[in-house]
Amino acid sequence: MKFNTKQELADFIRGRVRQLLKKTDTAEYQGDPNSPMNLMLARFPELRQTLEKLLTIQYRLFVRDIEWVAPKPTTFKVMLPNKQYFNLIWNTEDFIAKVAGMKYDMLTLQERERATKAISELLQYGPISANLSAEELAQQDLTPAKGESAAPPPLSPEELS
Repeated sequence: MKFNTKQELADFIRGRVRQLLKKTDTAEYQGDPNSPMNLMLARFPELRQTLEKLLTIQYRLFVRDIEWVAPKPTTFKVMLPNKQYFNLIWNTEDFIAKVAGMKYDMLTLQERERATKAISELLQYGPISANLSAEELAQQDLTPAKGESAAPPPLSPEELS
């Protein structure tokens, strides 16, 4: 493809992004529409909006399940893939996120950012893929983050003697 102006390129990119975002709203992408989590999200649209605020539009990658814990105040338990969780409590206008014992009001930007950071810390505990056995986790080729030195490989019995 050839674009004559910057505006044509920008319009093309915007169009492709819109196409890709529409694909994420299809039932095929989101899984079984009759699953308990999808039924909960359909019944409570504010819950979906709050999850998108906290975890981005791709929140389904980071949420394993959602349980309805209490009817009043309406409380949801959001289960993460690493067996951690946080609660969302409805408060007449918006949710209050209860993460690791701390409450964050979603109406204010500062509190929402703090809740996002706390959820990020929760996601760092344990492996994201909880379905892997200990042997499979040990076999994964994990690379250290920037600035961290890689651990040396374990010594063989011949090298120890």
